[in-house]
Formats: sequence, C-alpha cells, structure tokens
Amino acid sequence: MGCVRTPSGLGRAREEPRGGRVHPVHSRYCLRDLPLTQSRAVTPLAALVLTVGLHLWRRNALLGIVGGTVVSVALASTVFAG
Repeated sequence: MGCVRTPSGLGRAREEPRGGRVHPVHSRYCLRDLPLTQSRAVTPLAALVLTVGLHLWRRNALLGIVGGTVVSVALASTVFAG
C-alpha cells in the first residue's frame, strides 16, 4: 500500500489500497485451463502456493513473484520435463 496525495495536493496523504482485487483475478485467469487431474498441474500449483506463501510471510510481492517463478521454471525443466 502506498500513499496517494489528494487531488489538490493539499492536505494529508491518505492510504489507498492498490491491486488487491487484481491478483486473484489474474491467478484465476492463468490457471483457468489447468487440468487438475493430470500431473502437469503440479508445477503451476506449487509455484502459486510458494508465491502466496512467500508474500504472506515476508509481505514482499517481488520476493513472492521471483520465488514462484524460480520454482516453476526449475520444476518444469527438471522434474516434469518429459
């Protein structure tokens, strides 16, 4: 959450939440065609769990995104490469 100045630039800065509703919609969009009954669903789901877990643990979106991406690429290129 960041501070956003009032339109006139005068007065106090107010806290305004940003992007709180974007992330669930984006996650749903990315996972919409994922067959949950097949083994190839493990990679994106593991990356999603790690991303959310890191973000909730450290409150750092960048850490969660980078960690989830690294796990996704590592799993996709090694364990589930076939």
